[in-house]
Amino acid sequence: MENINGQAIFIACAAVSDYSIKNPKNHKIKKSDQAITIELIPTKDILKDVCHLPQRPICIGFAAETQNLLENAQNKLKNKGCDAIILNDVSNADFGFKSDENEVVFIDQKSSIKLTKSSKQKLGRKIIEIISEKLL
Repeated sequence: MENINGQAIFIACAAVSDYSIKNPKNHKIKKSDQAITIELIPTKDILKDVCHLPQRPICIGFAAETQNLLENAQNKLKNKGCDAIILNDVSNADFGFKSDENEVVFIDQKSSIKLTKSSKQKLGRKIIEIISEKLL
């Protein structure tokens, strides 16, 4: 968190895992006929932590969703305490993770702006423009 101090904007665009293995092994687990259970625990919520810093930057998060898209993104905006969320429908096989193109929705407390299918580079520039216009 020490790298956040003095920053104007924090854009949490990395797909950080929501869970990690509770008791990871530092050796190979040998194959057997027995089933194994892997217990998962929630990982640290970096975005929420940054959003709740006493002197925090403007915080932008991403919501990769597959269902109840707008509702889930708005809940994330509220629960994390972000200034804005970029909604990303990851259920659409035509764009997203495995494509150079995407389609997203910029959501803040007052409005939402749909950014239609475009190259990820162009979408990135448009997102920065919107942040500059609405939040700075």
